[in-house]
Amino acid sequence: MSASDDYGDSPLDEEIRQFTNNLEGIRKRRRLVELQTQIAEEGRWLQEAQERLDNARQSVAPDASGSTSLQSPVGSKSPIISKSPVFSIAPGQDTSSAVDALIKSVLDPIGNNMTPVNSYTPTTHQTRMVDGDFKPVSTAEVRWKNDAAPGSAPSEYSPCADEESNEGKDMVLSENGHEAEKLTDAVPSQRRLIAQPVPPRTHTQPTPAPRISPTPPSPPSLAFGSYRGRSWKEWVQYVNALEAHFARYPSYYTEARKLELGAKYIGHNLMNQWHDHIMRPGNTSWNSYCTFLAQQLSRRASREQANFGITTAEQKIAQPVTHFAFWLIQWAPVLPEVSIKEFMVYLLRGVLPEIRDLAKKSYTQFSDYALFTAYLQEVENSIPARAKVVGRRKNSTVSNDGHFLSMDKDERKPKNILPSQPPTQPVQRARALPPTEPRSQLECPLSPEAPPRDLPFYSARSWWQCKTFISKLQDHFQKYEDQCKDSRKIEIARANLSRALLEKWDEYAARLKTVTWFAFCVFLVDQVPSEGAGNFKYSNTYQRSNQSVYTFALELLRWTPDNFGVKHNRLWHLWDRILPELRSRAHKTWKDFDEFHIFVAYLQQVQDSFSIR
Repeated sequence: MSASDDYGDSPLDEEIRQFTNNLEGIRKRRRLVELQTQIAEEGRWLQEAQERLDNARQSVAPDASGSTSLQSPVGSKSPIISKSPVFSIAPGQDTSSAVDALIKSVLDPIGNNMTPVNSYTPTTHQTRMVDGDFKPVSTAEVRWKNDAAPGSAPSEYSPCADEESNEGKDMVLSENGHEAEKLTDAVPSQRRLIAQPVPPRTHTQPTPAPRISPTPPSPPSLAFGSYRGRSWKEWVQYVNALEAHFARYPSYYTEARKLELGAKYIGHNLMNQWHDHIMRPGNTSWNSYCTFLAQQLSRRASREQANFGITTAEQKIAQPVTHFAFWLIQWAPVLPEVSIKEFMVYLLRGVLPEIRDLAKKSYTQFSDYALFTAYLQEVENSIPARAKVVGRRKNSTVSNDGHFLSMDKDERKPKNILPSQPPTQPVQRARALPPTEPRSQLECPLSPEAPPRDLPFYSARSWWQCKTFISKLQDHFQKYEDQCKDSRKIEIARANLSRALLEKWDEYAARLKTVTWFAFCVFLVDQVPSEGAGNFKYSNTYQRSNQSVYTFALELLRWTPDNFGVKHNRLWHLWDRILPELRSRAHKTWKDFDEFHIFVAYLQQVQDSFSIR
């Protein structure tokens, strides 16, 4: 017999069957635990309902004869649901059959391990107080509304009943807390539980269970189309649009329906990754879905970027706690050594001070990140000012900023401002205004650790503002050239960015393989609105003989039209318009680089080597 014939009986096949059986046993054990949890919850709810019924039966009310009817339950004891036996498998016993037998015993309502919930008949023992003494009367079981006495025919409702018959009708208290009408006794000796009617305002009405609507509403209209997971702003717009739609139809959208609708608006690649993600237990909720999408944004980030993100994270003014928590937890896959408790510490440290001051519970009281986030969101909802600010945020096009974009048509037009002509009057706001915090650095002595004293806040309103901002920083860095590294330069410049640009820079830096000062300058220029002659200038601008590659690259980016898509290759466009001498001396071309700022740095090194200026 050949080796191929014995392949089916190899040890690997036996091991596969063994692990398959173990997996099936684990799934059944999990099912058993879920059933035991449901039984425990139902038992607790039943006991609470029974206690409410007992309290209602203890009510004291005078009847027409002046005596008081007191009711004390004697036969309606709360049902006791015994715990299921401890799960154990004897050596050599079949795992699957043992678990099946245990699940069957738990589900069996008449088994030896459980007391059936409805296996008793509620009865009462009634006493009457006459002349100050309690005297027992006959015991009878509780009758529900419209229940006829044994041996009597059911009576029909007559709207023409006289007043005497209506006055003689007493109310019978039902088991579930409702009042039921007492029917006329066919035999006077048969007494039932009698209680005087209570005013309707004091009646305890049961809360109906939420009804799930079977009719699906019309799907939401997402202005941005399919979600691709390209930026945090896109994530915020996507989640806000769907959650607003869910809030309009709360009776229809269960967790499963939320996931079903959300999956219709994501790309093919994200859909495949999500299907793999939900195969793991506990990942079938809307909260886990939003967490999954947020963590896809940082999948290419480095550990340094992730560490910087969680240690410097702060909740924005127009950002709810829930979204800030999602932004923070997105770094978890990059930093697997950071525990959930540590993320809770960063979350509590980064929320707004007014929320942190009102939070009475510590993160140590929560074992789950989502539960702690929900608690902080409740604290934020209790602050009226926060509810108003967060509500305004939904109508803003800024995803994570305390200052909002104006939606007027005139303010969204690009501003044609020449770099040689400074504006003579305030320009209409086209981007987020800078924060209005007092600038304490104005009184600080000049040092490499502080930005220039006359450096304004930057909000990318125009090319003139961008050019002035970068020039002042470059002059400052040249004075302390040995002490200002790229990381320190970026840190100084970040302190003078608006909140909207701060968030965009963090997203932009997370996608870069190498973060340099020139990469930061490229980002600043990219945020400037394109001018009217941008398309013509971009196609007809070439490097001058006395111009550095750095300066030419930024000028070329200035004229880049906003409507150019991702297919446009900026590296090739720069390569085609630099000096011919520089192109001939470069050993590498644009095809050898992935990032624009790295390619510019290489060309600048080539230019410095032979000093064409």
